[in-house]
Amino acid sequence: MKILLLISSFLLLLAEPQCQEADYAKQLQKKWVHSYEEDEAGVEAYRPSGYEFPPSRGRRGLEFKAGGEFIRYEIAPSDGPLPIPGTWEPVKGEKAVKINQKGDQPQTYRLEIVSLDDDLLKVRKTAQ
Repeated sequence: MKILLLISSFLLLLAEPQCQEADYAKQLQKKWVHSYEEDEAGVEAYRPSGYEFPPSRGRRGLEFKAGGEFIRYEIAPSDGPLPIPGTWEPVKGEKAVKINQKGDQPQTYRLEIVSLDDDLLKVRKTAQ
């Protein structure tokens, strides 16, 4: 009986990082708009689409879709959104995602998730 309990406990410990990974990956799946007023020391802040921001001449954004589709929104010359397609995937064992951006200037980078809840995403961009 003790052996069964030990094995069960060990399996739960192994599964925990995967559960956490799945939780944050699911929570990311929405459109996030850059809240540059809240940026600090290399960490960018994002709020969900629909958040009431102060007036601005355009805002960048990130959209994480189920199935690994990613869209980065830059500011177009008309101040509207300029979508740049790509893909995203969680980084195993870390609270981070790998981004493969396509388009005119393809690049691969990593976003470390500094904090995440339903109303605020804070990320730090790092090289792959």
